[in-house]
Parts: sequence; C-alpha cells; structure tokens
Amino acid sequence: MVDLAQRVNLDFTDFKLSINEKAVVIDAPFYGYSFNINDIVEMKEVNTIPEGTKTNGASTSKYSVGNFDLNGYGKSKLYIYINNPPFIAIKLTDTYVFINGKTPIETEKYYEKLLDKVD
Repeated sequence: MVDLAQRVNLDFTDFKLSINEKAVVIDAPFYGYSFNINDIVEMKEVNTIPEGTKTNGASTSKYSVGNFDLNGYGKSKLYIYINNPPFIAIKLTDTYVFINGKTPIETEKYYEKLLDKVD
C-alpha cells in the first residue's frame, strides 16, 4: 500500500527509460526495474491497457506504476501515463512491461531506441 508521502513522490516524479549496451533501465519511485535487452521476446505498441488487478503498486487517474496482473497478459509491470497512448508492451520470458512517455513523441523515441537495440 502506498502512503501519502510515497504518493506525493510518485505524483511529482516522472518515469524514465534509459538503455545501455546490455540493459533497459526504468527509473520510477519505489518501483524501478531493469532487464537485459536479450530477454526481450517481443515488443509492440498498443493503444489500450487491459483491465487487471494491482498486486503491488500505485494507480491514479493519471498513472499506474508497479506490479499488476493484467487480463490476457498475466504478471505485468506498468510504468504508464494512463490517458496518453500509445504504450510500449514488452514481453519478457516471465512477465510483461508496459511503459510510455508523458507525450506520444517521447513514447516514440523510447520505442525507436528499443528497436535499435533489439534488431
């Protein structure tokens, strides 16, 4: 459960994606995550996020961050600004990661960077 101090931190800190030669790093308060580029099984842009259950994270009318169980995807990590599609859906061997930027342009830049490393 997210307390008030954590909620304030989440409300005022952006989620960021960075990529180095071997890893994708998602910087987010309390729920940061990283994974090896070679662990990416599939990647695509989607315009909606399915319904699901929050298992450990935070969700407001503006964002969802943390661990979720999504219909049709199962175990997933979300780093999304809800009303700002598209979203990048990254399938790893044992989970999905969904992320987008604050703007569609930022999301497209993330997607292009990922494509450059995956291909």
